[in-house]
Amino acid sequence: MDSTQTLAGMYIRQILVVCAALVLLALGLALMPVPVQAAGEGTLEVGVTAKGVPVALTRDYVLGYTCTDGQEGVMRVPGTGALSAVDATFPVGTRCTVVADAEDLDLPGYTAVATGGRGAPARSVVIGAEWSGNTAALVEIVYEGACRDEVDPESCRSEGTTGSGTGTGATPTVEVSAEMAEPERAPAP
Repeated sequence: MDSTQTLAGMYIRQILVVCAALVLLALGLALMPVPVQAAGEGTLEVGVTAKGVPVALTRDYVLGYTCTDGQEGVMRVPGTGALSAVDATFPVGTRCTVVADAEDLDLPGYTAVATGGRGAPARSVVIGAEWSGNTAALVEIVYEGACRDEVDPESCRSEGTTGSGTGTGATPTVEVSAEMAEPERAPAP
């Protein structure tokens, strides 16, 4: 046996030892418990997005949650889509319904649109249904411009602009049409 064969054998043994160590490490990591909530529990995060209004008009909203395990509560969250954690844990499989306060939806110059046959925007989720960890319930509130008598009448006649800069700042819904006119021609000399 020459030194080349001995050296190759040493390298092969070292590679096998390293591979075996990696396999044992991977098995050990896979069997380690993940320190989150107690087994079979999850958390709830709630948030609101406001669609159809200028960012400057977004504000905090009141959301109520009711869950099938008997827990319920009220939270105030920003209308930016940021999620806020509910200070409670819930058994996996608990259904929680998060509803915006119907009396707290008004914005100057805008009306909340009822969606899904409900008077107030809502979202229902099941804790732990998608993955272990936080379950998010994001309520979407859709607004449309409200050109009514109470709103500055000039802002409703903006001829296709996004508001007159006065009054409530409403973005009116305006139908705009245009026709192509024949260009004027100079008279023939």
